[in-house]
Amino acid sequence: MENWRFIKENNDYMVSDHGRIMSLKKPQKKILSSSLLHNGYEAIYIYQKGIHAARYVHRLVAETFIPNPKKLPQVNHLDGNTLNNHVSNLEWCDAYDNLMHAIRTGLRPVNVPRSIPCAVTDESGTILHPYPSMRSMVKEEKLNSAQYSWLQLKLTHPERVRLHTMRRWHLPYLPIPPDCTPVRHSVTRQYYRLLSAEEAAALGFSYRSVRREKGIHLIISNLK
Repeated sequence: MENWRFIKENNDYMVSDHGRIMSLKKPQKKILSSSLLHNGYEAIYIYQKGIHAARYVHRLVAETFIPNPKKLPQVNHLDGNTLNNHVSNLEWCDAYDNLMHAIRTGLRPVNVPRSIPCAVTDESGTILHPYPSMRSMVKEEKLNSAQYSWLQLKLTHPERVRLHTMRRWHLPYLPIPPDCTPVRHSVTRQYYRLLSAEEAAALGFSYRSVRREKGIHLIISNLK
């Protein structure tokens, strides 16, 4: 059974313990579609005090359904899946506990290079301009902050993008793209992809792989 409560300090919206958000604003109430941010977390946009603001879905669920007597500042996903915003998967924690949990679940690797080698490519994936890190590519290609966020999401969280698309459009399945598949930005009209370990080594770049999030799964209640 899905339980609904009003969002604190805003009676125009309700949140469920399954992680869904409903707008009660006229002309009719509706379930809001979430957006996937560059860091892999889901957010919804609501009007609050005259401002159209992004709110993390997991924080809305926690603030509404989970007591926080110790006033802990952060919300942790117990299974490491940031798409699973069911109340049973969330807990209040401090920054240290959140960091240690991310390391234990593999969400934050340790003792590996932080830079992720990537490249501007053609449609087939042939390298045109390789870079030792995403930051250096953004700087040299003169990409703006929105384009940088888009690259972070598309290249470092491809599985979350795929599953979020399935849930949003009620698709039973989407194929899993191979590693290092190029993605095209509609504004720059260029293709970008990550480099493989072999390509990075050949170019003399430090290599950090992007974690394949095989444990991430869809929450069936959110497909209804």
